[in-house]
Amino acid sequence: MDRTRRRSPWRTGWAVLVGCVALLWVAGCGPAGTDAPGQPGAPGQPGGSGELVRWRELAQPDQPHLVQIETRHRRYDSLDSVSGLGRGWRGKRRNIIFFNDMVWATSVVADLSVTVLEPAERLLVIDLAQFDVAPERLPPQRVDVAWNGTLLGGYEFTRAHGGEPAQFVFPVHGAVQRPGANTVTFFTRYAVSPADMGKGEEYYDPCSVGLKSLSLLLRNERREIVAELPDDAERTPVRFEEGAIHQEPGCRLIFPLELPEGGPWVFRTAYTGSPGRVSVRWDTVDGVREQGMAGAPAFEIDLTAHAGHTVELVFDSAGAPEAGEETVWHGPMVFGPAGPSEDDSLPPPASVAAVPTAGKVILVVLDALRADAMGCYGYPRRTTPVMDELAADGVVFERAYAAAPYTYSSTWSLLTALYPPQHGAPLNPYRP
Repeated sequence: MDRTRRRSPWRTGWAVLVGCVALLWVAGCGPAGTDAPGQPGAPGQPGGSGELVRWRELAQPDQPHLVQIETRHRRYDSLDSVSGLGRGWRGKRRNIIFFNDMVWATSVVADLSVTVLEPAERLLVIDLAQFDVAPERLPPQRVDVAWNGTLLGGYEFTRAHGGEPAQFVFPVHGAVQRPGANTVTFFTRYAVSPADMGKGEEYYDPCSVGLKSLSLLLRNERREIVAELPDDAERTPVRFEEGAIHQEPGCRLIFPLELPEGGPWVFRTAYTGSPGRVSVRWDTVDGVREQGMAGAPAFEIDLTAHAGHTVELVFDSAGAPEAGEETVWHGPMVFGPAGPSEDDSLPPPASVAAVPTAGKVILVVLDALRADAMGCYGYPRRTTPVMDELAADGVVFERAYAAAPYTYSSTWSLLTALYPPQHGAPLNPYRP
């Protein structure tokens, strides 16, 4: 990306004006413990009356948060590069097949997952190589590529390619994309092992195609920028610096907040740089609801209606990754009523809570067990008598949810109290 593009004078002037407005807005916040900017507790402001003080300063690296990034560029040139790989990439011993600086599909059908935050017209750029084990006996490999089950197109190698990677480019219409995880599937003509061709030992796994890299560009971006893109694993999408949050294009930053009872509660921030969007999300019996704001250089969201509940504040810069300019959020803060400290909403320390000092804790983890197959959760047959006895003398949680639908990532969350994007298990199952 060319970050040195020359701006026109009018655009530069507008950027300076927006920056001045934002900085003046933040400067009005005053020192910690003083009224919020604009005196939001005054009549006519959110909350109606009462002095508001700072309750949460979000521009602190120790503030709990989640980061989601759109897939831009992934290299698969080492065994550490297994991000997003799904079915069809493991050998007979469940190992990743890696040679010639590529990971290799071991089946005629293999897929991987990519992340899209906002559907848009895109280009999928892939570097693939055929398994050139017996060109004198096998026809050139053919690859067809699908996105979420919709065929994007196909490509047939030639003998001249040999085992060298070739670059494929497929348009991906926004209509076939969905926010979140998307599945890219490779369909190949054959998967063979050297032993199948009489050229190796039996323990060699069959292979079909090798994957060297994958890039996801917007439709109007040049294909040549692929060589300039950093690997997604090397990106620093969010930085906390001097009371501000620096957010890279193409990412989403989420702060979960448990608002105490009462109020009023007001969130405020201002931004400079690339346009951003702030929204508040909350759960309802009908699903997740969201209220967002965009466009203005300063934001204010009244959170009082969510007092006593947990909400998520979402900072979104997913709109324009080709712009190459980060969004800087200045002084993002939640203001609340003066009086009790924010620490009053936390559990008492162990010395006050009188935690037992004797005894041991045994954690029993059962894999692949459905709750509705246990007697304590209503199953009519006597399948879990011991667990039912423990449940009768203890506490049964009727709304306990796994952090992920697969074992290793869910277990990591159980032992670390972190979400999967924080501890990294979905990205690399071999990471300690």
